[in-house]
Amino acid sequence: MQKKIIAIIVVIAVMVACTVTVSAAGESTYTRLAGADRYATCAEISKAGWDSAGTVVIACGDDFPDGLAGGPLAYKFNAPLLLVQKDKIPASITSEIKRLKPQKAYVLGGPDVVSNTVVSELHKYGISIERVYGDDRAATAAEIAKITGATGGKAIIATGLDYPDALAVSPIAAKNGWPILFAYNNILPEATADALLKLGIKEVDIIGGPDVVGNSAAAQIQNMGIHAKRIYGDNRYITALNIAKRYSTANNGIFMVTGADFADALSTAPLAAQKSPVLLLAAKDSVEPEVRAFAKEKGISRDMITVIGGTDVVSETAVERLFTGDTVELYNVTVDIEGAEDPLYVVHFSFQRPVPYTFLSVRLKEDPNGQPVSYLGGASTYQPTTQTVSANTFISEEYKGTYWFEIVLEDDEGNEIMHSTPVKIELSGIEEGLIYTSEQLLKSVADGIEPKISPDAQEVLALYNKAKDIVSSIVKPGMSDLQKEKAIHDYVVNNTKYDKENYDNNTIPQESYDAYGALVKNTAVCQGYAEATSLLLNMAGIENIIVSGDANNGITMGGHAWNIVKIDGKYYHLDTTWDDPVTSDGHNVLTYNYFNLSDSEIGKNHFWEKSQYPACPDTGPRPSTTHL
Repeated sequence: MQKKIIAIIVVIAVMVACTVTVSAAGESTYTRLAGADRYATCAEISKAGWDSAGTVVIACGDDFPDGLAGGPLAYKFNAPLLLVQKDKIPASITSEIKRLKPQKAYVLGGPDVVSNTVVSELHKYGISIERVYGDDRAATAAEIAKITGATGGKAIIATGLDYPDALAVSPIAAKNGWPILFAYNNILPEATADALLKLGIKEVDIIGGPDVVGNSAAAQIQNMGIHAKRIYGDNRYITALNIAKRYSTANNGIFMVTGADFADALSTAPLAAQKSPVLLLAAKDSVEPEVRAFAKEKGISRDMITVIGGTDVVSETAVERLFTGDTVELYNVTVDIEGAEDPLYVVHFSFQRPVPYTFLSVRLKEDPNGQPVSYLGGASTYQPTTQTVSANTFISEEYKGTYWFEIVLEDDEGNEIMHSTPVKIELSGIEEGLIYTSEQLLKSVADGIEPKISPDAQEVLALYNKAKDIVSSIVKPGMSDLQKEKAIHDYVVNNTKYDKENYDNNTIPQESYDAYGALVKNTAVCQGYAEATSLLLNMAGIENIIVSGDANNGITMGGHAWNIVKIDGKYYHLDTTWDDPVTSDGHNVLTYNYFNLSDSEIGKNHFWEKSQYPACPDTGPRPSTTHL
């Protein structure tokens, strides 16, 4: 068993002023391309990539679809993508046109999008014009695709109703010569379907989950004989990250843009495709922990970062969190671990002086005897002990306010197993106590007073207690890992109902996506099945990974989650959702059709990025089907 490690991350909001070119003391700089507005920012992007340009692509900066679909077109002709207003060319763009001296402009959108007044103004500079447009945004994207073509018979499908997914994939699409085409949730527009056929598309990547590009649209694509796979995450930031992981090594650096608006980043695609097609989304003052981990894994330094937009959209703090939000120097931390049998591990901590970081990470890796910290015992027993490093007290006036705490579970090689949802904690005095909870587990951070717990904490406590009771009731001393796996599989399958009604109505509650829904509410979708299975396997001491991919049930193609387990040193696929009980001859039948499968077996209808998961070359032991 790979043991679990508790990491408690304290998030303290700090505002830091920044300039266009920023450096920390003794550290390299990063680049910021920004102007007074979206048009001035666009001009700065153009200056960063082109000394001159024979061709430019013109799009309206008031909306996103045409500009995002136009990224591959601009890259094809080594052209900057310049933004204009419907009836006016902003002064900053006029200056840029004069500097570039283009001979031709592709104008994206009809006269209702970019007016003839703008076209007439462009003519004054001796520029020939080719308008590219259709009846709507999907048709315009299809017309753009006819010009760009589709390298390798591949295209990108994203929602045409919102910008983040298409924005994140646009540099990748541009770099690879893949057109960006639009769907409207469950509707595949006629113009999109027609473009797929005429371009001879054999493969599409669908960007975004079923809530943005519906399973019906995906099924229509697949029914055209086109292989379709999804790339998505829990939110727009993780979707962008997963795009980067899928397609790029990030060897040439990253572009950071705001995930809150399209304006500044709209014209980024052709420049990013030139330099580095990795485009990551950030909040104003933060990045997702997974983005930090990616930057660390890829060895991203400050001089490899280009930020698009001013500090009012992506602050210096957000950039610094790429480097200080994960592992930083610890300042005078006290750690006490009490009671292996107690459901709450207690951690005391304090700081001698205000830390100069936005994030502080307190990691409990092992006790003084070298035993990794585990919860619920696992394969080893943790002996209570205390670790102390010159403790001081919380400085109440400095740290008064609201903080966010989260817990990350890692194995002993530093690989993340689970990541909690942050929980808000309020502090109001010196040596204050914090009880911390997460979606997956309950841990405790305390220092002397009655804590205030956010509402979801009670749900987490219920989940923790339920999971503990389940494991103690079904996992018995002397069981092999295979026997434990079967017991957990059978429990999840027999006690969880698929949330079909909410799935069909597109009203799935958050709890159906996690272990709480599966184990406490007994209702979940595939993600909840996989989370519950993973939690119980971890508690039983069985190494496992949740797989995020796609599946084809014979009717539709859609996002799906399942598990990979390690039994007797070998990895196998385990899908408790697809082993859910079915009715046969009037009896409930527990099936093991997706129990310990090899890659080739499950790969007949499950699809995943194999490079990101352990290989499962062999079929594992499988129980026979039994009547209940």
